[in-house]
Amino acid sequence: MDSKPITTSRFKEVSPLEGDLWAEMHRLAREVYLEFNLGSWFDHLHKDAFWKHASVNEDYGAIQCPVYAIGGWVDGYKNSIPRLLAGLQVPRKGLVGPWTHIYPHQGVPGPAIGYLDEALRWWDHWLKGRDTGLMQEPMLRVWMQDTVARPRHTSVPGRWVAETEWPSKRIGEQALYLSADRSLLSSSPAEGALQIASAKEGGLALKPDGSVWSWGANDVGQLGHAPGTAGDRACSGAPCNPSPVRVDGLP
Repeated sequence: MDSKPITTSRFKEVSPLEGDLWAEMHRLAREVYLEFNLGSWFDHLHKDAFWKHASVNEDYGAIQCPVYAIGGWVDGYKNSIPRLLAGLQVPRKGLVGPWTHIYPHQGVPGPAIGYLDEALRWWDHWLKGRDTGLMQEPMLRVWMQDTVARPRHTSVPGRWVAETEWPSKRIGEQALYLSADRSLLSSSPAEGALQIASAKEGGLALKPDGSVWSWGANDVGQLGHAPGTAGDRACSGAPCNPSPVRVDGLP
């Protein structure tokens, strides 16, 4: 069992931005109010009333105040930003950088931004009625990555892009197919498996029928099945499967 959710909630680091009052509140939360989160989560493995009472998408209309949603590509909550912008009806803005779950002015991977300046513009506009120009700027700003952001990277090459509204009327869906020369086709290629770039410990293959096949390291179940099953054997001390195995649950 992974103890990280327990340890991170029990020993949350207090940010210098929060001050002594927040430090005392965190102490009380740890010593008095902290519950065993994993126990509750295991009792509610499906989306029942336990989860729904705090799920924004159950009733976007319940939010009546302006919202500035900020996240990072390496943050587990990055999908929340476009969903909030699409579902809310109040004044709203979104910002997604290349960061992990961290304040954007401390942003790693970089580039970081002047988050405190951005926050001050937001609060001055909505709490003091000052025209900071923030709400005349695009609704959504995103760091368009040239490579995939990963926690170990210090920075991610790319550029800032923006949309005046979300969902954007300029963006549509289009089905594209991988070809053997790694180009994208508008129609399905000839029969055969097409290898997809993957981690060095394994690989994936996509067939024209839409099925996905995986092989290689499987120590954490990255092949789409539990470690030690479906032909896995020990490779360099860890489960792996040298032969392609179809990933269940996909077409």
